[in-house]
Amino acid sequence: MNVKNKQQFFLACLVTFIHILWRVFHEYIQAFFSMNQLLNAFFISQFVLQLLSLFLLAIFLGKTALAKNKLAWLYLGLFLFNLILSLSVY
Repeated sequence: MNVKNKQQFFLACLVTFIHILWRVFHEYIQAFFSMNQLLNAFFISQFVLQLLSLFLLAIFLGKTALAKNKLAWLYLGLFLFNLILSLSVY
């Protein structure tokens, strides 16, 4: 792994970690925004965060697949994990 691959993988893991934290504290954040009459902002930010995480991971997956890099499986795993998180409903 060269430095660029390490940076991309770290960023992909960071995006996944932020997405996991968002899903863990989803109910608390929603309650806070609901109490402050900002529920629309919450739903918009939730949608943007999910799209951003899936979009970034899809870009990383595409770059590694085009380069025929062996890291493509890791990015595919992170992408599918985030996709499952995005589609899960409490």
